Amino acid sequence: MRSLLIFVVLFTTLTGIAQTNSVKFKIEEDVNVPLSGATIREEGSKNATTTGPDGEAELKITASGQTIVVSFMGPQIQFPLYKGTDSVYLNLNKRKLIFYKEGKKIKKIKPTFNGI
Repeated sequence: MRSLLIFVVLFTTLTGIAQTNSVKFKIEEDVNVPLSGATIREEGSKNATTTGPDGEAELKITASGQTIVVSFMGPQIQFPLYKGTDSVYLNLNKRKLIFYKEGKKIKKIKPTFNGI
């Protein structure tokens, strides 16, 4: 019985460590004008993705509290990924960055752009 309990605790701990969260991104130049080809990555890692023609992308986040870097044609934006975020909306013209969890807005900030 004791060995079963140790196995369950160890398995649960290892499963929690190995889990990654997937975050969806929607990036627009302006309202309803998607930005394709923007690179989204975790700072300090090679973990990255690129937005498609619809301005959308998905990135598997390897650790909580990561800084996300979005870059496109020179300018780049860096921002912390808030705990529980499962999707992010970025509008470049309006300088609007919104974080969502399960479809509900959890944080809205005005990002700073490096290179503009």
